[in-house]
Amino acid sequence: TTAPAARPTPVAAAAPAAQEHASAPMAAEPAVTGSFDGDWPALIARLPLTGFVRTWANKSEFRSLNAGTFELVVGHQKLADDKPMQEKLRAAIEQYLGKPVRMNVTVGEMAGASVAAITEKQNDERQRAAEASIMGDPFVKEMMEKVGTRPTNVRPV
Repeated sequence: TTAPAARPTPVAAAAPAAQEHASAPMAAEPAVTGSFDGDWPALIARLPLTGFVRTWANKSEFRSLNAGTFELVVGHQKLADDKPMQEKLRAAIEQYLGKPVRMNVTVGEMAGASVAAITEKQNDERQRAAEASIMGDPFVKEMMEKVGTRPTNVRPV
């Protein structure tokens, strides 16, 4: 007697799912080229940057775009010397725009237009608003008079 034939495993049914999974990273790539209108923080937000590259980009300020060259300024020589971060940012911009770009990074006076500076300013404003709200609350005022102390560690929500 012969042993019964082994049943084939349903490989064909698993193949489309595997193909979809394999192509998933490609779906994250922008299908249409983007544009740049001079809004550096908005461009940085649209780029698929992570980690140190995003931090580097957030600390840079856009000055101009001339003949495909992004002119950026940073506040410290260490940032200007970080060529690997600049190259990763340049490649992300190039991929997003769908055309070759160059970057020229210089050390200079920051105008407060970097993503990091804008975020810090917004956080400071939210903190001042939270403190003003607490200090203006009638119950808090009453408790301050009765207890003789001020609220500490006020955080915006």
